Parts: sequence; structure tokens; C-alpha cells
Amino acid sequence: MVVLLDYSLAPTGKTLLDSPQIVDALKQGMLTGTTDSPAFREAPIFLKETLTFPYRYGLDFTSALLKAGGKELAYAGAFKNPPNTTREIMEPQTYLAHEKLEPMKMIDMEKDFKGYDPFDIGAMGEFDVDVW
Repeated sequence: MVVLLDYSLAPTGKTLLDSPQIVDALKQGMLTGTTDSPAFREAPIFLKETLTFPYRYGLDFTSALLKAGGKELAYAGAFKNPPNTTREIMEPQTYLAHEKLEPMKMIDMEKDFKGYDPFDIGAMGEFDVDVW
């Protein structure tokens, strides 16, 4: 999306990096939707957040990588070493610092919930917590 926006801004002599107000306006409009998208406007916040996450946070993530290391880091570098968590995307400085977090210790289902059948298994990341 960053490449498309830079391409669109090229005739004005601007780029996404020197026009952060364009990014802010674009991201703000993503969550509210437009008049021709009533289904999106009425959708639950979790769906809106999930559908727009790659665009809203992806813009900031790619912009941060562009500032930190240019196109090589922002594009090829991010594909060679993709972010592992939503935290790294939502907080690009953690990705750039190669932050390593210890995995959370999980409860022992066999011991602590003997006789119960697990219903679902999954993970909660920073994005999930943010939406909640």
C-alpha cells in the first residue's frame, strides 16, 4: 500500500514519509468507512479492526522500516525476516530492536483441568488485547 501511495503522490513531489498527515487521514477513514459502505459502517468493531489491521498498522510498520533502513529493509528485508507477532507490527521499534520475549508459561491442562475437554486452542496477541 505504501508503494501505491508513493506512486499516487509522485506527481506532487511528495512521498509518504514527508506527508504523515496523509497517512493519518487515510487511517482515520478506514475505521469509519464511507457512505457507500453501510455494511462496513455497521459491522462490529472487531471485524472492522481485523479487516483494516494490515492497512492501518501496515502503513506505520512499513513507514518505520523505510525511515530506519530505506527500501531494502522495508520491502525485501521484511520479506526475508517477517514480523512474528502483531506486537512487532503495531510497535515497529520492537521489530527493529529484534526484541525477543519469553513465551508465556501455560497451565497444565492435564493436571489443572483433569476431566475437562478442551473446546478451543489459540493465541492472543497485542492486536487481540487492543481490540478488547
